[in-house]
Amino acid sequence: MFIAATALQTVGSLAGGFDQASQLDQQARAADYNAGIADMQAGQAYAAGVARESQQRRQAAQVLGESRAALGESGFDSSSGSALDVQLQNVRNAELDALQIRYEGVLQGQGHESQAAMDRYTAQTLRASAKNTRRAAFVSAAAGALMGGASYGKLFGAPAAAASGAGSGLSLGGGIGLRAPTTGYWRG
Repeated sequence: MFIAATALQTVGSLAGGFDQASQLDQQARAADYNAGIADMQAGQAYAAGVARESQQRRQAAQVLGESRAALGESGFDSSSGSALDVQLQNVRNAELDALQIRYEGVLQGQGHESQAAMDRYTAQTLRASAKNTRRAAFVSAAAGALMGGASYGKLFGAPAAAASGAGSGLSLGGGIGLRAPTTGYWRG
């Protein structure tokens, strides 16, 4: 009965540790999946930023062209004076708008890349925890088995071993462990 209880405790330690390690492995796989999604979102953010920037540049070029045409129809000289100053300021503003859109796309992409890196780190940490949990389960099971064996020995085997003087492993010429020779330099 005592041996069965020790065996059951040992198996329980292993099963509990392996179950916890399995959960950690599952969480690591989920973090890896999330990292993949974040990588994909980063690529999409960069591509969307480039597309929005290109669209902004096309629209700005169209507005600037219409402005030049309107100036030309009105009879103003668009290559000098305040008309030129207005056009140059419109070009600067359009370029700043395009660069702002690019910057926003880069920030979004970098945010997703940072999230992917964090998810990969989380997955790595979870896998290490799962590995350590498995090791701890083995150590706990082994410790439980040893303690159960020691308790069994104390309950059922200690008086006989103490009476015979055997079993300590350290006495000269007796026990199970070290034995010293009885001839030569050693005399017992």
